[in-house]
Amino acid sequence: MAKLPNDYDWRRSQGHIFLLRLFTSPRIIDIVNEPRYEYKYLNESVSKAFDRLLRDGALEVCSLSEKLGYVYKVTDLRAKLKAHGKKTGGSKDELIQQLLQLEYSKLSMEMDAYQVYKCSTGGKLIFERYEQEKDAALALAKKIIYESLIKLEIIQARKTYAEYLKIWEPSQANYDSDYQFSNLRRMLEKSPKRLAEKYDKQSLRKLQAAAAMDLFWRDEPGWRWLSDDLGLEAEEIEQSMQLTKRYQKYLDLIEEWSFQQNEIRFGQDNPNVCDNCRRLEGVKLDKKKALEWPFEGCTNPTGCLPLRSYELQRGEEFEREDAELPDEGEEENDNSEEVRASLPQSLAVDYFNLLRQLKYMLDDGLITAEEYQAKKADILSRI
Repeated sequence: MAKLPNDYDWRRSQGHIFLLRLFTSPRIIDIVNEPRYEYKYLNESVSKAFDRLLRDGALEVCSLSEKLGYVYKVTDLRAKLKAHGKKTGGSKDELIQQLLQLEYSKLSMEMDAYQVYKCSTGGKLIFERYEQEKDAALALAKKIIYESLIKLEIIQARKTYAEYLKIWEPSQANYDSDYQFSNLRRMLEKSPKRLAEKYDKQSLRKLQAAAAMDLFWRDEPGWRWLSDDLGLEAEEIEQSMQLTKRYQKYLDLIEEWSFQQNEIRFGQDNPNVCDNCRRLEGVKLDKKKALEWPFEGCTNPTGCLPLRSYELQRGEEFEREDAELPDEGEEENDNSEEVRASLPQSLAVDYFNLLRQLKYMLDDGLITAEEYQAKKADILSRI
């Protein structure tokens, strides 16, 4: 590990701020020896980073009463006071003060064995300033990205995003991938006819840009960018953005279709389908003419989405499992693993489809962002 320069400003280091945050309340020094993912962003050993914080006054040794508060529980303090025949009522701080009056020298020698530290007043100011600067950098990055998306300046938007992650969230920097933004341009250029008829060109582009912000920050409430611009209520804008996002899912579904003619399937138990679209169940749709969505007559404000292939397969697998459950006492014969192993690799696994389905599951909230990244890395490692 390279030695950090003498003028290194750790006050903007995610790793050092994380280490400092551990001591916002009194903690024993041994805590720094516990393995933590964030330590990789220290760019120096944990012990050197700790010494740096201590040397610069961001950390300080706890007082005797603070050590006692860290080491002893209230029950321990009351037991000691009871042994002296003293009253055991009061707050923890009051119990500590009573005990110090009785056993100051003994407790002082006992606590010498404990190295307990806390964030100093100056350290708390450093932490607060870091959070303020990070929030300001995040707000600026989001503003630049949104304005870049309106102008279709996708390279500038991704560059701004990557620069922000590199400085303020290096642990997330590797998540900026081509796959993450594979549909970004399409989202900014294609929209359902229902929205194209409702908004003028500039307003529609703003709507698409706000919806696309979700590709950068999943918790970004896109409507806040638009409520003033479009002069509409937040609920109406949110519905329009949901329709924009769902249209992209519909286009993904069309790309999945293997045949020129494909049946529309919503699933019998799907509650999010209007009556008009329900009548289309089983109707064959020409792939070249399928881009018009929501379907004609749809009354759902955010459109009715047909099921995707992985959802259909999942439902069919459950049905087969129910149908093939062995009767009581019947021996189960499952050679599916042998059959799968005998298939050529190209037939056994469609990695691109797996990645696509994994992204769908993330978008639908079936898995977390952390689970998505871990599984995606696993799939990519097999290719």
